[in-house]
Amino acid sequence: MNWIPEVSHDPLNDDLDDVFNQDPDSQYGNMERARVLISLWTRVNAKRAAATPPLPALTLEQIAGTVALADLQTRVTNHPNLLQTIENEKAEWNQTKKNLQTTSRTVNRLNKRWYGAWSKRFPVGSTENNGLSQVDTEEGRPTRRRRWRSSPSRWSACP
Repeated sequence: MNWIPEVSHDPLNDDLDDVFNQDPDSQYGNMERARVLISLWTRVNAKRAAATPPLPALTLEQIAGTVALADLQTRVTNHPNLLQTIENEKAEWNQTKKNLQTTSRTVNRLNKRWYGAWSKRFPVGSTENNGLSQVDTEEGRPTRRRRWRSSPSRWSACP
């Protein structure tokens, strides 16, 4: 005895399965899901237009207003441009980061040069020389490189 009721084959369910079989947890999966949904939405709107009497195109009601098929198509079409914008901004950020690191190294060298030149102006044992001797110039220690971590506000010392 079969306890599961028979369900007639519904092509709409197959189409919906195609939409929901896409991985929504990745950018690629979301875009692929949107492309499959656009295809389905286009077919549904065509069938609605061919009905007697013709039915209006399917829209999605949201709190902020109505979303039509064209809205989704525009977003999918613009997606590569947004990705390119992100890549361009990353490249600009990386260049700015390199400039900041170069400036930091230059300032560090200038500080040490200033210390070296200034400390030679005072005789050994003078108050000024003793005060300058308390400035940490990392002499006798290897210079430690600094590595940039994931955000510009976090530095990490590297051995």
